[in-house]
Amino acid sequence: MGQPAFAKDFTQRVVEQLQEQGFASIVVERTLLGRTRILADSQRGRREIILNPRTGEILRDLWTVTSDGSGGGGLIRDDDAADDDSGRGRGRGRGGDDGDDDSRDDNGDGDNSGKGGGSDDDK
Repeated sequence: MGQPAFAKDFTQRVVEQLQEQGFASIVVERTLLGRTRILADSQRGRREIILNPRTGEILRDLWTVTSDGSGGGGLIRDDDAADDDSGRGRGRGRGGDDGDDDSRDDNGDGDNSGKGGGSDDDK
């Protein structure tokens, strides 16, 4: 079974960006888990990018610098950033530190231990 057209388009966009960044040798292959693996080599180093073929999400972007230490490269642009989450968490954020560096309990129960815990004193 082949990849969806949008996944191929996303892979092609990543390959084009790597070429723009100076990567000459670029290999696209499929992993055992069905993900898209892009290996790219340049004089500055090697890049391995793993994509989810269904969503186009970059799962890993590993940069290995050559021995002369002159590596570094550009980022892969997210052209569809508008559909990304706003970055706001969904949790309620209960508990936490009151910011004071003291021995007082921050949740007000006075036992200075976490939820369900007791004292560590030997009695």
